[in-house]
Amino acid sequence: MQVEAGGRRVAAYLAQKAMTLEFPPDSTPPAPASKDPVSESVLDIWSIPAGADIFLDGGYVGKTPYSLVVPRGEHTVTLRKKDFGAWQRKVVADAGKRRVGANLEQKTPTIE
Repeated sequence: MQVEAGGRRVAAYLAQKAMTLEFPPDSTPPAPASKDPVSESVLDIWSIPAGADIFLDGGYVGKTPYSLVVPRGEHTVTLRKKDFGAWQRKVVADAGKRRVGANLEQKTPTIE
């Protein structure tokens, strides 16, 4: 557009577009633990490299690094990252904090 002496008025009407958010399957975080501190534990979950998907007892909870409150007891922690595969361990959550994590090794591509 070119404006010359005397000017022009330009108006535009904008329409709002709908936005669709997509979440990975099982993206609902685990239910919050009870408010009784004796029955809760904190897991600090990490990975190298960071950004691995975290699954706790089969449910997606977020990406590393991540800290969450869980009920005390045994839990299965799974870390997955594209091109790095998966890591899984059983963890016993007891009173206080527990660090859980892994150095993930990059998979070597197979050339056929």
